[in-house]
Amino acid sequence: MDGPAEAIITVYRVRPRSHPPWLEVEATLDAGEVRPGMFLHIPMNCLLNLTVPIAAVEPVGARLRLELDCDDELDADLVAAFNFAGETLWVLETGER
Repeated sequence: MDGPAEAIITVYRVRPRSHPPWLEVEATLDAGEVRPGMFLHIPMNCLLNLTVPIAAVEPVGARLRLELDCDDELDADLVAAFNFAGETLWVLETGER
């Protein structure tokens, strides 16, 4: 494979948690493969992405459950505030796009 690994997901649900890893994302895998250590890229505008590391990936039926590696509950609240449920997003091997 040339270049870094990548995937495309469609986010079904974003759920804050009361304990680490603080934020859970349920999504369908549209293309590629998602692994722990990859990065979820959430576009803010045409020039800026919010990039969040993925701590764990678990299959749940036809979907995936991603645990996002937020530093604390405040970071998780900030990420969740962008309301990206229903969005189709890139997952990349690096934190840069």
